[in-house]
Amino acid sequence: MPPGSLGFPRYQLSAQPSSRELTLNRTLSRAPSMRVQPHTLASSLPPPEPAVSEDRQRLLGTLGLYELVEKQVAGDGNCQFRALSDQLYGTPEHHAAVRSLVVSTLRDHPDQYRCYVSDKPYDVYCADMGRSGTWGDHVTLKAAADAYGIKIVVVASFANSPVINIEPERQTNSRTLFLSFWAEVHYNSLYPKQEPPGSAQQAPAPAGTGGGGGGGKDAGGKPPKVLGSSRLGKLVHGVAAGVKPR
Repeated sequence: MPPGSLGFPRYQLSAQPSSRELTLNRTLSRAPSMRVQPHTLASSLPPPEPAVSEDRQRLLGTLGLYELVEKQVAGDGNCQFRALSDQLYGTPEHHAAVRSLVVSTLRDHPDQYRCYVSDKPYDVYCADMGRSGTWGDHVTLKAAADAYGIKIVVVASFANSPVINIEPERQTNSRTLFLSFWAEVHYNSLYPKQEPPGSAQQAPAPAGTGGGGGGGKDAGGKPPKVLGSSRLGKLVHGVAAGVKPR
């Protein structure tokens, strides 16, 4: 299902992998990986801070091992869609358009995804996912892969098999999207260390989207909050800088 179907504004994504994506594909081909069944989030609350800090350190270790860097996106509940937007368009600004296509895919193909949603009626789940600020989960990642016909690779903070491969039902684009996942806290967009964020030209916006608001920093140039929590946001930046949480 290419962009342009499901009521999405017609915009031709590049079908050829960029040098950044080819580098990431080569790098992560040697990492332990797995495929997992889509699942919804068990809770909308972040884990206790000690567990958060341990998971963050583990993720940073994995990223360092494979020479990967994150482009931080705002943690306002839209981080998964912001990270996908950054991978697709070179900017997190079009997260609303990405969410719209993902939710349309969920609604138009209930038989394909309903079995993965067990905590609430499927129509309620789709309605919730249509609201800005609702956390994306593994079901929405699978729907994104299917909607764009594109493979998604997630480098997660899990102790074993930190790389998760999400394959589309029908691959129509040879590119691959790369995200980091600090479970169950935050998604970011991934880049090779030798080709960090800002080194590539930003792709044009999807026609008619008008952007999505919010970038890598809040107004005033401050680092983005994580999950809307200033304390958790400080923890993110503290762990990255090697500062132990208090």
